Amino acid sequence: MKTDVDRIQEDLRAKRFGKNIFFSRVVDSTSDWAKELATLGAPDGTVVIAETQKVGRGRLGREWVSPKGGLWFSLILRPKLKPIEAVKLVFVAGLAVAEVLRELYGLRVETKWPNDVLVNGRKVCGILAEMNSTGENVNYVVVGVGVNANFDLEKALPEELRESATSLECELGRKVDLEELFKILLEKLEYVYTKFSKEGFDPVLEKWKVYAGFLGRQVEVVSENDRLCGLALDVDGGGALVLRLEDGEIRRVFVGDLSMRMKGESLRFVVGCDFDEFKRYLERAGRYEKEGELDWLETFLRKGLLNLIVWRRNSEIVGHAIWHESNTEEHRTGDPRDEEDRETLRRLLGGRRDFVELHEVWLLDEYRGKGYGEGFFEFFEEYMQSKGYDGIVFYAHHPAALTICHKRGYREGGFVNIEGTAEHVFYLSLMK
Repeated sequence: MKTDVDRIQEDLRAKRFGKNIFFSRVVDSTSDWAKELATLGAPDGTVVIAETQKVGRGRLGREWVSPKGGLWFSLILRPKLKPIEAVKLVFVAGLAVAEVLRELYGLRVETKWPNDVLVNGRKVCGILAEMNSTGENVNYVVVGVGVNANFDLEKALPEELRESATSLECELGRKVDLEELFKILLEKLEYVYTKFSKEGFDPVLEKWKVYAGFLGRQVEVVSENDRLCGLALDVDGGGALVLRLEDGEIRRVFVGDLSMRMKGESLRFVVGCDFDEFKRYLERAGRYEKEGELDWLETFLRKGLLNLIVWRRNSEIVGHAIWHESNTEEHRTGDPRDEEDRETLRRLLGGRRDFVELHEVWLLDEYRGKGYGEGFFEFFEEYMQSKGYDGIVFYAHHPAALTICHKRGYREGGFVNIEGTAEHVFYLSLMK
């Protein structure tokens, strides 16, 4: 195996991750070993890996069963983060694992808040980030990654884990090359971590949410002292789950075990999307085909002047909505309104208020007429209320959209002209 590690390092395209690799056939815990090495000064990107762990550890001190045939390793990082931000590294690692499993094996992969990766709805990987800090300075973070790879569940796992877990061997019907998986995963980890270090958390979280099959669905979150049920609205910039409880309260949840309350396929709504994936969907939908339109949209989305919610059926985008923050005086920053439009909004809103404008709601033809539109408006209203906005302005002319607005109690207040089309202006107050 020493020769195998040497070969991995020879072929490794990562610049820092895996430059130092420590291997053992059996350890108590790769993360405990990594913490010892970090305390002794091991550099950023050092990796420890083992064939098996005797006392592997998951979240909240739980046992992580680590039989031979799995991929069990821990990575030492020395990020320039505040201690409260260390949790973001769980999402960095989760995204890397999800992308590798999809790209390398073509599997149907999901991320589950806060630290799991699923294949076909069952857990294939767990991630644990443990931090050492002094005051507001992070000394190091050890990110432990455990991938169920080459073993049979019936033989390798306790009975109580078999229903919720899976392995790559079980999903693919064959064993995988562990060296190849380890090497490609280290390369992807370094790529995502570098992006996170340079561009911040938002681009990583946006891509992580592409795989987040629980968003927009009813879930249950259980912690040591609480059990919460509600609609999973979002995962915010602090890594917290944003949950709308059954009584309407919006709650940010930082710790807990999440499970689905409804199984099977469903349409769900996810805030944000990788633009390249969104572009492929737009081409299929026949949207933004005029010269320059797509470039304009990409620029505004990347600058944060427009915001995006996509409708997913499993992993496929089937619809979208575009919105932005606004008030009665400005359409967007640096883009003043026509006075006629401003006066229309003043009359409708009764003065200057902070709100959001929902400009475009679009669904592929095969999904129309099935009640999904009203489901989106329910989600959108709850999400915007969770963000603290006063209300929603919506421009519409399609008969189905007009019907939904009237049914949901939106107040109509005149027309504005958008690209040559007279659009009805609707407003819904979110103030309690």
